[in-house]
Amino acid sequence: MPYMYLEDKATADVAFKAWGKTLDELFTSCANALLGIMVAHPENIGPAEERTVEFQVETLDFLLHQFLQEIIYFKDAQRLFLKVKDILIEPPENEGKSWRLRATLVGEPIELHEDELLADIKGITFHDFSLENKENQWEATITVDV
Repeated sequence: MPYMYLEDKATADVAFKAWGKTLDELFTSCANALLGIMVAHPENIGPAEERTVEFQVETLDFLLHQFLQEIIYFKDAQRLFLKVKDILIEPPENEGKSWRLRATLVGEPIELHEDELLADIKGITFHDFSLENKENQWEATITVDV
C-alpha cells in the first residue's frame, strides 16, 4: 500500500502521507507507514502473534487515529510489532450512529524481530492531521510523536 514520508512537515516528529482507493486500503497504508517509522524492514515482520481489534467512533478521522494508537498500544504494552492482515471499515448505518472498524493484526514480539529498530513512537498527534477523499482516492496526512 502506498505512503511517503514528509521530511519538511514536522521538525521533531515524523510525518507521512498515505493513500488508498478504499478506506480499508488507506488504513492499511497508514499502519504500514507507522511500522516503517519503527523498523527498517516492516515487510519482514512475521505472523507469530495475532490480535483482533474492534471499535466504534463517531467520526472517521477519530477512527483512523484510534486505530493507529491501538498499534502503538500493542507495541508498548505487549511488546509486539503488528501489521494488518484483514480490515473492515463500515460507515454509520444512519445518522447518529458510529463508524465501525474490525481488524485482524499479525506480527511478532519486538525481541524476535531481527531487523534494525529505528524510532520509538509515542503517539499520533492531531497536528496537521487530515483525512479526505480526493478524486476517488482516500488520503491521510499524519504526524507521529517520536
